[in-house]
Amino acid sequence: MLTLEFKADFSPEQQAKIEQWLEINRSLWNVGLAALEGWDDFYGYYIKENKEYAKCCPVPYEYRPLKEEEIATITQQERTSGQKYLAPFCRILSEQSRWHVKKMPTYKVPTPTEKKDSWGWLPSSHNEDRKYSNCTGYSCPIPRYGSVQNPSWYEPVIRNPSYKGSGGLSLVSKTENLPQWMKNSDIPQRFRAGEMGQLDTAWQEYLKSRYGQSEVKRGKPQYKRKGDKLQTLINTNPGTSEKLVSKNILAGIPKLGAVRCKGLDKRWRNPDGSVPRIATYKICKRPDAYYIQLSGELQRSFSVKTTNASVGIDPGLQYELSLSDGTRIKPQKFYRKSEERRTKLQQKLAKKLTERLILWVHHPTRTIQEIRKNFFSISNENYEALRTSKTEAEMIKAIGASRFNTLKYNIIPDAPPKLKDKNPFSGANQKSLEKTIRKLDRKISLQRRNHDQKITTMIVRNYGFIAVEDGLQDEKLRKRTKPKERENGQGYEQTGAKRKSGLSKSLADASPGRKIALLKQKSEKAGRIFNQHPAPYTTKECPVCGSMNEASYEVNDEGDRCYQCTNCGWKCDRDVNSGINIELAQFGNNPHAVLSENAIRARFANSVWEISNPEVTKKPRWKKLDKNKKKR
Repeated sequence: MLTLEFKADFSPEQQAKIEQWLEINRSLWNVGLAALEGWDDFYGYYIKENKEYAKCCPVPYEYRPLKEEEIATITQQERTSGQKYLAPFCRILSEQSRWHVKKMPTYKVPTPTEKKDSWGWLPSSHNEDRKYSNCTGYSCPIPRYGSVQNPSWYEPVIRNPSYKGSGGLSLVSKTENLPQWMKNSDIPQRFRAGEMGQLDTAWQEYLKSRYGQSEVKRGKPQYKRKGDKLQTLINTNPGTSEKLVSKNILAGIPKLGAVRCKGLDKRWRNPDGSVPRIATYKICKRPDAYYIQLSGELQRSFSVKTTNASVGIDPGLQYELSLSDGTRIKPQKFYRKSEERRTKLQQKLAKKLTERLILWVHHPTRTIQEIRKNFFSISNENYEALRTSKTEAEMIKAIGASRFNTLKYNIIPDAPPKLKDKNPFSGANQKSLEKTIRKLDRKISLQRRNHDQKITTMIVRNYGFIAVEDGLQDEKLRKRTKPKERENGQGYEQTGAKRKSGLSKSLADASPGRKIALLKQKSEKAGRIFNQHPAPYTTKECPVCGSMNEASYEVNDEGDRCYQCTNCGWKCDRDVNSGINIELAQFGNNPHAVLSENAIRARFANSVWEISNPEVTKKPRWKKLDKNKKKR
């Protein structure tokens, strides 16, 4: 299964439809997520032994006054909220089960004993008169609609949290279950189903994480706000009408018809000239243009020459890739080259947002209650200082940098006067700057992806045995440093956060993880041998004598660091030395692999060293790994 992306030339009418459908799918995501949360409330707990969900009992309940010891547990905020000191209470359940009632802030946290005792409710007698006496159990009496005095109930919209199967998320996307304004839209059912499929995937990953079935921690899917614009329409079940016709035209898209895609005739074909069937496709809105991603059983020939040459690869920052045969690929630094321009654009955008905020604050209808209700609590003193502020520095002095940014990025401007160019509320300049920044980011991404594709293809075509250092793509290397407060409580210690930020940018710009993934993917496709080698000790170990910390590093005129072992005299470029260690460790004992000249030189030097120093028992790690492989 391959996925190819094509630039699509949609007409203005088609683009308007896509925009409308994206907005409908955003609302549909929220409707589906609400249905999943309703299901999660109704089917309240998961029994690991049975591997199934247990249904909560929608039993009627009433409210009772809280006891004195329970009132003491209420927070001061709840005391001043005006609510009555009442707790939900069900007569057919024991007192130990009251903590199970969800979304009620007035019950105490259960102890482990209470939790154990209240698991599974069993009647003590089958006598009808005493049917519900002395019961303990799990109940989830959540009032869906109605008042405290007269609660009402409803069944959840779905009975299955998965998209597939009866009673699943597919019910949400059907026309008869949608709100009226969605029913009047012409969005095809397949695009709605594709969005529900995305939500299903996110929810299933969240459930696996919640019940300890996955090592990766996933949070609950979030509702999409109005500002969270969707960028993709997905069709996971296209029909036979959606196919390639002549002159780069993809025909049969529901309610859109045909669209011209650049390079479709040439790229979406098998080697024998046949056109594969489209399994799934996506319509993607990007800052620069619209794209269509087609997925299908596409047979693509990957021409490689027959070779048994082996190579060890060391990813880095000074050089993106250092190969054991001496080849080194300099970093292109696409982000770094555009960083200055991007910074200036962001500064202009920030200035526009600050000007907009100043006008918003000085609007005659502005009130302190509006800020308190929509943003944060503020004193009368600070509010007056904010109203008199005319610059960014004065605003920060009045309310602080954090609150200033909260207002700056979250305010909704008032109705603007009828001006065109000089109106800060019109948003034309702001949207133009935002679009320019997004286009620049897109250009950087495409440049980096194109570069990675080229160099990985070159390596796979020229080498039959490929080994690469594993570890530089670890996300932990790009994490921000945590601030460390000084012992006297005044200020913070220097943690090298600025240097760490620069390192993280360089790592992201070098994209070692994508290069390794592409090498693995293309090696499997071309029938090459691909191995990943653990990172520790590859750079500082001598491949001849095995010494670790007995080396000096000299910097030549080009700024490259040269590795020179003070124990045996081995001399090599530092990054190339790492590639040699990797190549020898992975393919040094493989009779089919043809080692590089540097690896052969290191292996010969090791033999000479062992003959001239028979009393030395220490050996390089690649030789120990060879022995372990022989034993196996």
